[in-house]
Amino acid sequence: LPDCYALVVRYVPLDINQDTARQEILKTIPAAVGFSSIHYHHRQRPSYDIRFTVRSLEQYQTALLTGYRLTYCTACWKIGHMRDKCQSSVTCRKCLAPYTNGVKHSCQDIFNCAQCGGNHYSLDSICPVVKQYKEELKLVVDKALTSGAIKRSIPGKVSRPFQQHANDFPLLNQAKEMSALVVTIKALSETMIQTEKSFNDLNNRIEAQHKSTVLHCNSICAIIDT
Repeated sequence: LPDCYALVVRYVPLDINQDTARQEILKTIPAAVGFSSIHYHHRQRPSYDIRFTVRSLEQYQTALLTGYRLTYCTACWKIGHMRDKCQSSVTCRKCLAPYTNGVKHSCQDIFNCAQCGGNHYSLDSICPVVKQYKEELKLVVDKALTSGAIKRSIPGKVSRPFQQHANDFPLLNQAKEMSALVVTIKALSETMIQTEKSFNDLNNRIEAQHKSTVLHCNSICAIIDT
């Protein structure tokens, strides 16, 4: 498959293994194949990326559309609010045990859903609370699309095509511009030649004056010696 049909899911937490991540991707993109993980050991990043290709052009295009995104908190992992509005302590995304500042977290390695208390991730699509939230969100979004309150973007479609007007990019008079530039360069060149000539004349006068001074000093020394 060509690389142009490849997608990359960024920043997958290290506590989520590749098989689990692959299963979640296949729920949305069944035509995904050729999964491979990308680790960044030199950066010591607490996450990795997953690269895969999509065998279906239709699924590849729809994967790029903005979906019905959950509003969830990365502190308590509950849906309906975000971290900056959360009043709870920061917890592990897997076991929901609270983190303690300065203490390395030791995960209990037991799934605990923040929505229903089930044995799965808090944002897993199998959670009944998450399912209901997505269904209600879809109804609200579809209603907004139907009423025209919002519009869904279409890949490859330009909302406002570019239109060039006659005076937007006026052509330069290249002949006059080049002529003026040549005159300027010629004048600068002549000025540099005159400056160099004046400098050489001044240097010659200084050398002549220096020689005259040396001869005069030698003459005085000879008179004194006699």
